[in-house]
Amino acid sequence: MSEIGKITWAMVSKDCSEIILPGTITKNDKFLMLPLSGPLVEVSKMLKKTFRRDNSPLFDSRNPRKDWNQAVAAMGLGT
Repeated sequence: MSEIGKITWAMVSKDCSEIILPGTITKNDKFLMLPLSGPLVEVSKMLKKTFRRDNSPLFDSRNPRKDWNQAVAAMGLGT
C-alpha cells in the first residue's frame, strides 16, 4: 500500500489545519507535517464532518484525486 493509502482521519488535526504523518508510514521514517491553508481547510472540515470514521483511511481507493473530486461534488461544491 502506498503512503497515501495509510493516511487516516486520526492524523488530521482537530481544526483541519494540518495532517501529521508518523515516521512509520513515510519512506524515510521521519514524521511529516502537511500544513493545509485557505479553502483547503474549509473543505477538509466539511469532509471530516461528513465522511470521517475513526481510523478509517482518508482515501478509500487507489485514486485519491477521484475520491477528493467525488467528495467535493457530493457536498455540492462542484468538481
